[in-house]
Formats: sequence, C-alpha cells, structure tokens
Amino acid sequence: MRKIKILQAVSPQVLVYDTIGSSWIDYCIPTTCSYLTICLRKTLPVYLNCRFISRLLQLLVRNFRKHPGWLSYTLLSALIDHAAPLVILTAADNSRLLARYAAEHKGLPVIFIQNALRGVDGESMPFDITLPIYLSMGSIEAQIFRKIGVPYRKCIPIGSVKMGIVMAQTQKQLDDNHTYDLCFISHYRPDLIHSVQDNLLSQIERNQRLIFSHLCSYARSHNLSVAILSKTRDHFSQDEERGYFSDIADGVNFTFIRADKKAGEFNTYYAGLASTLIIHPTSTLGFEFLGAGKRVLFGASANPSLPSAWGIEIHFDLIPDYLKLNNDSAEEFFSKADTLRSMPLEQYQILVRPVSDLFMSSPPCNYPHDFLCSTILEVLSHSSRS
Repeated sequence: MRKIKILQAVSPQVLVYDTIGSSWIDYCIPTTCSYLTICLRKTLPVYLNCRFISRLLQLLVRNFRKHPGWLSYTLLSALIDHAAPLVILTAADNSRLLARYAAEHKGLPVIFIQNALRGVDGESMPFDITLPIYLSMGSIEAQIFRKIGVPYRKCIPIGSVKMGIVMAQTQKQLDDNHTYDLCFISHYRPDLIHSVQDNLLSQIERNQRLIFSHLCSYARSHNLSVAILSKTRDHFSQDEERGYFSDIADGVNFTFIRADKKAGEFNTYYAGLASTLIIHPTSTLGFEFLGAGKRVLFGASANPSLPSAWGIEIHFDLIPDYLKLNNDSAEEFFSKADTLRSMPLEQYQILVRPVSDLFMSSPPCNYPHDFLCSTILEVLSHSSRS
C-alpha cells in the first residue's frame, strides 16, 4: 500500500520524473534552476488544493480504462499539469507513462536520459513506446530503436552521464599505474542463484561463474590483485554477493567494492578506473569503461547462444574478437587477458576508439552533464516564464 505524499504548491522550472538517477541527476540541472522530483513508485504524491483535485477528476473521467496503467497515468498527468514545468527530465528512460504524456503534450520538452544498456528483447525497452528527446550513451541506440520499431522524436548520443561526472571529479588522465590488476563487474542477483535450470537467468549465472573461475585461476597463476564491483546496493544483499564469489574464488583474495544509491554511487566507477583489466559477462558499466578508454574483456559470448537470448546480440556482433571470449575454455580466457594486459594503453585506445564511440559517444562540450545543463538553459531561455 503506497502512502500519500502531500506536495507543496510550487511551479518548478524543471520537473524530474522518478527517483532513478537521484544520486547524480542534480549534476544535470543548472544550479540557478528550481526543480521538483515526482515519483509514483512507493508514494502517491498529491496537491491539496481545488485546482489539482478538479484536474484529477477531469482526467479520471477522460482516461477511464482507456489503456493499461490508466490510473497511474491519470495521476501523473494531473501532477504535471498542476506543476506546469518548462522542461521534464528523467533517467527512467523506458517509462511508458512519461512517454505517453510526452506524445500527448508535444509542446513541452521531455528529455529521457539513458541509464542502462537497452537490448532488442522488448523487456529493457518496451516495443509499444514512442520516445521523446532521448539522450543516449552511444549511436547504437538509434540502430536498436529502428530494429525493434520504437519511434523517437530525437536521439542524441552524449555518452555516460555518470562516467562523465566521475571523470570531471577526478580530472585525471588514464595511465597504467593501477590499484587492482583485475577487476570483475558482478552480475549477481539473488534470483540468479535460485533460477530454474536452463532458463535465461541460469545461463547468465553459469556464464558468470565460469568467467570468474577463469579469472581466479589467471590471478593465481600470475600473482595478480583482484577487485569485484558489487551489483547489489544494500548491505545484506552485498554480504550474500560477497559470499557467493568467495565460494567460487577458492582461496583467491579479492577486494569487494560496495556501492549504494547515495554517497557511494560512484565507488565502482573509481575502482574500475583504478584497474588494469576489467572483465564481465556484459553490463552497462563495462561499456562505460570501454568508452572511458579502459581495457575491457566481455564474457557473455563464451556461451555462443547467450547474447541472443539476452537481447544483446547486436552489441556483441560489433565487439571485436580481441575484446570478447569466443568459447568457454580457460585457454581462451588466458590468451585474451594476456593480449589486453600486454598492449600499450595508448595503442589500445586508438584501436578501440571506433567501436567504443558506437557504445559511448562524446558530447559536443566537455561532459554529458554539462551538455544537459546547457540544453536546459537553452530551453528555458525560449520559455515564457523565467
């Protein structure tokens, strides 16, 4: 049962929809702008005034059972209409509700910021959605949307907002002086461990277990340090996650990097940037590191059928062979890891630049969050309300 949340009657310049990205979206909003965050996940936000209640009742009558989710859509519409923002921003980049609102209010700028890898399976990005202004991580997203038949108003590749924030904070050039030799990006989830045999989750779990086992063997034989970047975000789940990898590690020591949705959001980014070689089945974070010029080895392709089942075949078809495992043998892992670790960083970055730009583009200005701030200021400069 969701609790009612009473909102103050304000007219923000920017409305942020949903709490996804709440730890970093502040960086994308100019400090001179007023903004309000509205989320329907755990609360029912409302205004206690006649104008809002009247508008809500009007929309309830108009939208009654017209489409799935009509109640949530009606509430969101009434909230936005009452707040009257000049621009809407969200990192919930696959939201049917907000996409529907944007389609019905084309005069209001609505900006979706990509926050995770989007495949062709219809789950990560629904087929029955029309996207407004979509700020993607790379140019491949436009290809994916065309392939699955998802129309969009604009699709502008700007790179990873979170990686841009981290790079701006560090102001440090990448070099080969690293804290960790090997870094593994976890794809752990409790439901992976208890999944039914031969379904997609069980394939992902077996693939992860295999790759991490090879990593531990490689670390042991080369006397290398290992870091694991946590997938889960609460301490209880992270303790289970750490135990899961400890069982597979078989005595190989590793540093477990915890992250959360607040102050520790960027811990995994800093640890990855401080690593020589990053290894993972597949993940948004792995592609972000590739875009940042890090040595990255992709492992989902060790099972030839997994990328297609996962909806990411289009991504793996574009990844060159030297960046991915082509079979599940330890020899394949050792060979690819040796090649990437021995390659001079500058040579590696020149080599991967064409493919990394497909997945993680660079914005016209320094960082993606700067681009967003400039975009919002430009929108506001043409608005009727300052």
